[in-house]
Amino acid sequence: MADLFDIGKMGISAYKSALATTGQNIANVGNDSYVRRDATIEELTGSSADVLSISNSSGLGVRIGEITRAFDKFLDIKLQSATSSYSFAKSKSEVFDQLETTLIPKSATVGTRLREFFDGLSNLAQDPDNANLRRLVLTDAKAVSTSISGLHAGLTDLRSVTHGTLELTVSEVNSTLKNLSQVQKEIMGNSAKSGPPHGLLDRRDKLLEQLSEIGDISVDYQANGAVTVSLGKLGAVGTLLEGATFNELVVKSDMGGVQTFVKGNFGSNSSVYFSSGQMAGLIAADITTGKTIDELNQLAQKFVTEMNSIHGMGLDKNGERGGQLFGLETASITLSPTNLGTASMRVEGFASELSGSTLNVAFDAAGKTWKLSTEPAGITSEFEANLKLKGLSLMIEGVPQDGDSFSVEISAAAASDMRVLITDEQKLAAAGLHVVEADIANTGNAELDLSYFEEVKPAKLTDLKSLFKYSRNAANPVAFNSSGALGVIENVGNLEDFSMLEEQTKLRFYSTIADLSASDNLTLNLAGTNFQFSFSSVFAGIKSMSELADTLNSGSLLSNTSEKSFNDLGLHAVASGSTVLISSASQPGGVYSALQSGSLGGNAGVLSAAHTGPASLNIFTREGIQISGKTLTETEASELLTVANGFSSEAVYRANHIPTDANETFAGTSVNRKTTDGLEYVAMSANGLHPANDNVAIHAAGGFPTSRTSLTAPVTVQTASGRSTSVTIPGGMMAGQIAAQLSKELDALGISAVATNKVELTGISNGAIAFDLIGKNLVAKSISVTVANSSPTNLVSEINKYTQDTGITAYLSTGSGIVLDQVDAADITLKSMSLAGGATVSVNQLDQYGERLLATSKTLSNGEHLVVGGNVQIKSTEDFSVVCNGATGNSQDSDFEMGFANKNYDILKNTTDVSFYANYELDRSSVDPINVNAVASNSRYSLTLTDGTSSLVGTVKPQTSDDFSSGSIAASTVKAMRVQATSTVFYGDAFTLAGGFPSEGSPIVFTIGEQRYVATLDIADDLKVEGSNVKVGTKTLTGADALSALVAGSKFSVTGPENHRISIEFEAATVGGNPGIRLRAVANDGVVSGHGLTFASTNLGQTKTDFHISNTSQTEIYSKYFSQANATNSNIGSVFVGASEYVINFNTGTNAVASTPTLPSFLSVVTVVSPTDNTQFRIKIAATDAATNKDIRIKSSASSASFGIKTTSAQISLNSDGLQFKNIGGDRVKAAVEIDSLASEVLSITGGRGEDLIFTSAGTRQPIVLGKASVDLLNEPRGYSLKINNEDPSKIDFYDYMSGDIVGTRSISEDNSTTFEGLALDLTGQVQAGDTYRVLISKTNAGDANNLKNMLAASLNNQSTGVGGYSEIFGDIVSKTGMQIKENDQTLQTSEILFKDAEDRKSEFSGVDLDTEAARLMEQQQAYQALARVLTTARELLDTLLRSM
Repeated sequence: MADLFDIGKMGISAYKSALATTGQNIANVGNDSYVRRDATIEELTGSSADVLSISNSSGLGVRIGEITRAFDKFLDIKLQSATSSYSFAKSKSEVFDQLETTLIPKSATVGTRLREFFDGLSNLAQDPDNANLRRLVLTDAKAVSTSISGLHAGLTDLRSVTHGTLELTVSEVNSTLKNLSQVQKEIMGNSAKSGPPHGLLDRRDKLLEQLSEIGDISVDYQANGAVTVSLGKLGAVGTLLEGATFNELVVKSDMGGVQTFVKGNFGSNSSVYFSSGQMAGLIAADITTGKTIDELNQLAQKFVTEMNSIHGMGLDKNGERGGQLFGLETASITLSPTNLGTASMRVEGFASELSGSTLNVAFDAAGKTWKLSTEPAGITSEFEANLKLKGLSLMIEGVPQDGDSFSVEISAAAASDMRVLITDEQKLAAAGLHVVEADIANTGNAELDLSYFEEVKPAKLTDLKSLFKYSRNAANPVAFNSSGALGVIENVGNLEDFSMLEEQTKLRFYSTIADLSASDNLTLNLAGTNFQFSFSSVFAGIKSMSELADTLNSGSLLSNTSEKSFNDLGLHAVASGSTVLISSASQPGGVYSALQSGSLGGNAGVLSAAHTGPASLNIFTREGIQISGKTLTETEASELLTVANGFSSEAVYRANHIPTDANETFAGTSVNRKTTDGLEYVAMSANGLHPANDNVAIHAAGGFPTSRTSLTAPVTVQTASGRSTSVTIPGGMMAGQIAAQLSKELDALGISAVATNKVELTGISNGAIAFDLIGKNLVAKSISVTVANSSPTNLVSEINKYTQDTGITAYLSTGSGIVLDQVDAADITLKSMSLAGGATVSVNQLDQYGERLLATSKTLSNGEHLVVGGNVQIKSTEDFSVVCNGATGNSQDSDFEMGFANKNYDILKNTTDVSFYANYELDRSSVDPINVNAVASNSRYSLTLTDGTSSLVGTVKPQTSDDFSSGSIAASTVKAMRVQATSTVFYGDAFTLAGGFPSEGSPIVFTIGEQRYVATLDIADDLKVEGSNVKVGTKTLTGADALSALVAGSKFSVTGPENHRISIEFEAATVGGNPGIRLRAVANDGVVSGHGLTFASTNLGQTKTDFHISNTSQTEIYSKYFSQANATNSNIGSVFVGASEYVINFNTGTNAVASTPTLPSFLSVVTVVSPTDNTQFRIKIAATDAATNKDIRIKSSASSASFGIKTTSAQISLNSDGLQFKNIGGDRVKAAVEIDSLASEVLSITGGRGEDLIFTSAGTRQPIVLGKASVDLLNEPRGYSLKINNEDPSKIDFYDYMSGDIVGTRSISEDNSTTFEGLALDLTGQVQAGDTYRVLISKTNAGDANNLKNMLAASLNNQSTGVGGYSEIFGDIVSKTGMQIKENDQTLQTSEILFKDAEDRKSEFSGVDLDTEAARLMEQQQAYQALARVLTTARELLDTLLRSM
C-alpha cells in the first residue's frame, strides 16, 4: 500500500512541475528573448529508490528528470550570421537611398547644368561680341559652379550623418557588451550542477543577437553557459568578451574615412574591421559616398583646370590674355601683424600642385618687388604686384613698406569651393590666343585646327628641385649614387653655376685631443715626401680636435723642414668629435702633390683615394634635345631616351644645341657652359689643316692665280664618343662657306664651325701705295694713296669707301700698320701691289683674338699679289679628330672659348680684354655644415703674356671671398707680372717754400706710354702755406718742421685708366744743403711694357712752375737686380724712344752698360750697385724732361731675363671686370691661361621659360654636383613653326618661332591629328612633305570666337588629349553609384530571405507554439487528476483494510 501512496505522491509532484513549465511557456508566448522549456518525466525503479526500499518489479512511480531549454547553438550561430548579413545590407541601403536622392535630385543635375553651360558657349560662338550672350554664359558658369558645390555639400552632409550613426552604433555595441559582461558574471557565479538559470541564458542569447546585428561575431559556447565573443569569422579580427572582461569599440571618422579599434586593457587601440553587420554596412556606404565625393572633386578639378587652361589661351574683349574663369583652391591669407604699409592681397585660381603648401610673400623696398617662397615646394619668384603661379593668381594692392609680408595657406581642392571668378563679361576670353597660318608655298591642301589640353607629363624621375633649392659649398654637394638618368627639374627658369665636381683624396684619423701630447706630430706623405707638423709650439692652446684642425688650416703651423703650410700643400682639415679628416687638392696634372699616407700621434690614418675617372653632366629637354654635356652614341641615345627616364614617347636625340659658343641659346634660353680648358678646336682652311698649311699666299708679279685653292677630299670628323661624319666641300668654297657647310653637316655631332679672315699689314712706309682690292666683289676696286708721317690713316679711309662692295673693313693697327677684316671670312686679295722706292710690307693673319697665326710674317714686295684665305675653326665640347687632305688633326684646347677665362679683341681700339670666371662656394676651401667633410681649394689662375721674345707670367691662388672675382684675379695676376717687370719713378726738382708751393686743386698730368693720369693736389684743411712758413691750425711752423707738415698734409687724388696705378707725393730733399722737398711719382708695382712714368708734354707751363719741374727733372726706369758675374752681352735689351731703338750692351769687365747707337743727350743708362749686396747690380735708365719724345720704354731681348729686364710689348690696365691690354710697337702679344678648379665644368641657364630639364650622367665615376635652380612659373606660351618632315611626311617637326630652333617631333595619327606641349592639332585635308604652318601668338584678334570653340570642344572627350567629356564623367559617377545601389538592393532581398529562414528555423525549434502547449497542458492535467485518483483509491483501500482488521 505504501508503494501505491508513493507512486501517487511522486506522480502528482512531477506533473505539477510539468504543468508549471507548460504554463511558463504559455505565459512567455510573446517574449522574443524567451526560449521554450521542456520538462521530462522519468520512471522511478527499484534501482533508483533509496537504499531502504524493497525492489519491486512493478516500479515505484515517476519524477521530473530535467527542465531543459529548446536551444541549438548551431541554429543560433546560423541566425547570428544571417542577422549580420541582413543588417549589413539594410544599413547600407538606408544610406544609399539618401545618396541616390542627393546625386539625382528632382531638380536639374550637375550633368544638366554642364549641358546648359556648353549650350551657352555654342550660342555665344555665333555672336562673340554680344554682351547679353556673354552674361548668359557667366550665369550658366555660376549654375555649374553652384550645382557642383551644392552636390559636394550634400554628399559631405550625408557622410557626416553616416559618421554620427556610426558613433551611436558603437555606443550601442559598448552598452550591449557591458550588459553581456554583467550577465556573463551572473552565469559564471551560478554554475552549480543544475546549471545557470534559464533566464540568464535567455538574456545572454538576446544580447548576442543584438551584437550580431551590429557586426559579424564569432561565439564560443562553453559548458558552464559562459561565452567568448570575437569579431570576424572564427574570431580572426579581435576579442570583444572573454570571461567577465569586455573590450570597448572605438570609432574615428572624418572626411578621410572611418577607422575602428578595439580598446585594449592598457589603453592601446588595435585596429579592427567589419565585414558584415550594421557597422560594416555603414562603413561600406561611407566609402562609396567618399569615393563619389572624390570623383566629384576630380571632375571639378578637371573641369576647372581644363577650362581655365583653355580660357587662359584666349583673348578677352580688351585683347588681353584670359584670366582664371573658375576658382577651386581655398587660400587662407594671413597678414603679418608687423606690416606698416597699406598693402592687401587677393588669391584666385586653382593649382593642385600647391595643395598643402604655404606661400610666403615679403616686400623688398630696395628692389621694389615682392619676393615669393613656398614651403615645401621650394619655389621662388619675384613680382611687382601680380603673379601667376601654377594656376593661382596673386594680386596685391595698396602701398607696402619694406619687410611687409603675407602668409598664404593653400588647402586641398574641394568641389565645395568651386566658384566663378569673372564677373565682367568683357573679361570672357572668347578669341583665340594663337592664330594659325599656312605657308603660301605649301603644296598640300590641309588646314590646321588648334585646341588646347593639360598635358600629362611622362613618367616622373626623381625631382631634383629640392636638392638644388639652396646654395651649397663644395664640401656639401649633391652626390649621386648612380649614373645614367639622375632626375628632372620641372619648369626651369634659371640654373646657376651647375658644376660637376672632381673627387678629392681624404685621409681620416680617429683620435681625441686627450690621446695627443705636445711631443706628438702630424706626418703626411705627399708623393713620397714626408711633411711633419710638430705640435710643441701650439699644443698648450688647443683644447679640441676642431681647434687643431683650425690651427692647421690657419697656416700658423708650418712643416718642420720645408716650412710649408696646409694651404701651400693644397690641404684642408676638419674635425668632428674624435674624427679628423684631411682633404687634398691634388689632381692629375695639377700643381699639388698627391696625398698618399699619414700618421697622427704615431697612429696611421685611413686613406680614401679619389676616383679620378671621367664623369659628365648631360642635360636634355623631354623631347631629347641635349643642351649640355658629351654627345651620345646611337646606342646610348636609344637606351637613355625612354619614357621610363622621363622623356616624351616620341623624343628624338638631337645634339645640335650643345653650346659651342659663349652666346649660345636654345629657343630663347641662354646656355652658358664653362670648363677650365675651354672648347676643343681644330683649325683649317681651304688649304687643309693648320699649322701645316697657312692661308697667306704671295704670288709673283706674273703669277696671279686663276682659281681658288680647294680641298681635295672630304673632311671627316670623329668624336671621342665614336660618332663620325664626312663632309664633302665643293670646290671653290671660301672659309666662311666652308664653315657654314661644316656647321650644317656636323650639327648632329654637337660640333660647329666658324671662320674669320683678318689680315695684318705692318711696316707700311711713307710714300705711294696702290693695289686692286678684291673681297666679295667680282670687279676689283682700285686703291691708291700716299702715306705720310708713318700713319696709314688715309689708306684705311680709302679702303673703307668700298666696304659695302668688298665686305672688307680696314682698321689702324700697331707699327704703322692696318688690319683688314672680311666680314664673311671670304678671301682677301691685294692684286698688283705697287710700293714706292722699293718698300715692302709685312703680312700676317690674325685669329679672332687679334693674335698672329704665322710665327714669322711674310714680306709683300712691289708688283706681287697677295691672296689670304679665311681661317676655319671646328669646335666641340669634347675631344675629336679631323682628317683632311690625307692629314689628321687632333683637337686642342681653346682656353678662352667657354673657359674660366674670356678674351675679347676690339679690332677698332686694337685692345684685348681678359676676364675670369670665379666661384667662391665652388673653389674655396670649405667644410660641410656638420663638420664631417672638407674640401681643399685647388683654385689657381695663371696668365701668360708673350710677345715672341719675352714672357711674363702672373699666378694667383684665391683664398677669401673677395679674391674670387674677375677683377680681383686680374689685379693679382697683373700685380705678379708687374713686380717681375721694370719699375719707374719720376722726380721733380728739389725746392724750398721760398720758391713757392702749388695751390689747393692744382692739377698735374703724367703718362705711362699712351696711358694718361691726372693728379689733383689736396691740401689738408687745417694747413696753410704762408710764405716760407706753414700754419697748422693756429700754430706756425718754420724750416724742416714746416716742410714735414706740408709733406704729411699734401695728398693727391688721381684719375686715369686704372685706379691706384700711380702714387704721387712730396718727399724730403735738400737744396744747397738746406732742407727742401720735391715731387715724386711712381708707377705702383712695376710696368709690364717697360715704359717710364713721364711728366706729360701736355702740362701747362704754369704747372711746371707750380710743381718745380724743369729740364733736369727726370724719369727713371729700373731693371731688377742681377749678378755682376754675368757674361758680356751685346744685347740685353733695347731702349725705345718712340720708334727709335737703342740696343743696350753689358761689359762684365767694367760692369758697365752702353748703347748702340749712342743714346740722345736727355737719356742715360748706367748700372747701380745694390746697397745691401755689392755683387748685385741693376740697370738704371734716366730721361730728363728735356726729352723730345716722352714715349720711352725698355724692351726685352732674348737675354734680358738674366739682366733683370722682363717686359712684354703691351700696355695693361685694370678695371672692375678684369684687365685690358693694348699692343705697342710692331709686336702683338699673345695671352694664355692655365686654370685649376674643383669643377670639370660649370653650366648656367637663364631665361628657361619653364622648360623641364632631365639630368643624366655618363662616365666611370658617380657624379658630384653643385648648383642652384630656380623655376619659372609664368609658362608663357610660345609661337611655333610646324613643318611636315621632308623625309617622313607622317611626322611634324616643331620649331620655336622666334629662334627657329627645333623643339620636338610628333607623329601624325591616322585621323590626321597630333599633340604637342598642350596643343592639340587637327589637320583636315592632304599634307605634303615640307608643308609649313605657323602657330603665332595673336595680339589683335580679340573679336573672333576661336577660343570659345576650343572651350566648346571640351564638352566631348578628346581621345588623344584626354580633355573634356565632363557630362560623360558625371554620368559615369551616377552610373557607378547606381550599380552599387542596385547590387545592394539585390543583396538586401537575398539576405532578408536568409534571415527570415534562419529566424523561422530557430522559432520552430525554440519558440512556444500555443496549440502544442495547450495539448500538452490537457495531457498533463489529465495525468495529474488520474494520480489524484490513485491516492484516493489507495486511501479507500487502506480504510477498508483497517476496518477489516
